[in-house]
Amino acid sequence: MPFAGWPPDLWNPQVAAQDDDRRPVKGAMEPFVGTQYSVEQIWTYYRSHTDVYPDEEAQLRPLAARIRAFNVPVLSGATFTITRLSDTTLALYALLTEKLPGIPWDPAHQVHLGRIKKYGIIHEVVEAPLDGATQSAMVLEVYGHLDPVNGQTAGRDWYRELYPSEPSNGEDAVIGEMIFRLSLATYANTRTPGIGVPFYM
Repeated sequence: MPFAGWPPDLWNPQVAAQDDDRRPVKGAMEPFVGTQYSVEQIWTYYRSHTDVYPDEEAQLRPLAARIRAFNVPVLSGATFTITRLSDTTLALYALLTEKLPGIPWDPAHQVHLGRIKKYGIIHEVVEAPLDGATQSAMVLEVYGHLDPVNGQTAGRDWYRELYPSEPSNGEDAVIGEMIFRLSLATYANTRTPGIGVPFYM
């Protein structure tokens, strides 16, 4: 099934694009998508995810109408377990293969381990199959948390508490049972959708 590369950043006013016509998804992701987010929902989520200044709102808010974003219910609440941070990428793609079968997910994209260590979250955007209805390049965005670690609640400072100094074997260190739970997944036509993802920087 075709992948069409990465979509443009439709929150960039310099990128030309038409407003979405809200046709249903067609193609490989059709069996897995749920509700399409409204323009107002997309704008509200973007403001929560991005530091929008008051003088930018008039220019940015209309851009929400260009964005095509759908919930992917089968991934909400899905979990995967690892014992070393270096295994996160393969574990995440194994989960995608299990929950979204028939799609050749490419694990070339490496999970950002810094977010896990610093915030205890997983937030990744990966290339997804094109939308056959619009022939648009699409992404899959996933967001979730690490909890628990070895049966204990993992707070924001979990890694610094575990390792005041970085271990000699770094991300290959065996930490123990680490369970990740995805909160939300989104199929969208913009580079970084930010749907349901709070501002965490």
